Amino acid sequence: MLDSPDRETRKYAQEAALLVREAPFPAVNKLAGDRGASIQTISDRLDSTPDAAEVAKAYHPPTRGGARAAVAAVPRRELKLDRPYFNARIEPILHAKGKDGYACADCHATHTLFNATWSTMGNVIDVAHPEDSLVLRKPISSAETEGAVGAAKLAHGGGQRWTKDSPEYQTILKWIEGGKQ
Repeated sequence: MLDSPDRETRKYAQEAALLVREAPFPAVNKLAGDRGASIQTISDRLDSTPDAAEVAKAYHPPTRGGARAAVAAVPRRELKLDRPYFNARIEPILHAKGKDGYACADCHATHTLFNATWSTMGNVIDVAHPEDSLVLRKPISSAETEGAVGAAKLAHGGGQRWTKDSPEYQTILKWIEGGKQ
């Protein structure tokens, strides 16, 4: 289906691929089986298609007042971000337990758009406008407007994880700013 001459068929194949996600929990992988090389090959192939950014952008959740997020998803092949920096500095933030005993990676492990891994970071960052990145905006938001129709504020079901002046926020912001083109 990925090679179909029909654009709509290719789009459906890409959308279906959003169901394939990494689970950072060994117990889950033991039950479900690891992603394996074939799934990684498909993921890489999907990321390299001309329609990849369009498909991912269509799946950004509504935010402020029901409008779609200003963040445009960027396929991994186009990211100009420092992966070693991500591995050394950002990933530990996403795996650090908060006051509630949970880490971003714990709650987002089964999410399609963002599961706290390198492979989904392009869905939640905006290198052109780093502070508009969902990976920064959501954790500084509260849960008070979660599920409220027409809410003017961005909600985060996990509640506020940190503030704009926190080391976590500043570290992630610095990393995204380093990816400006």
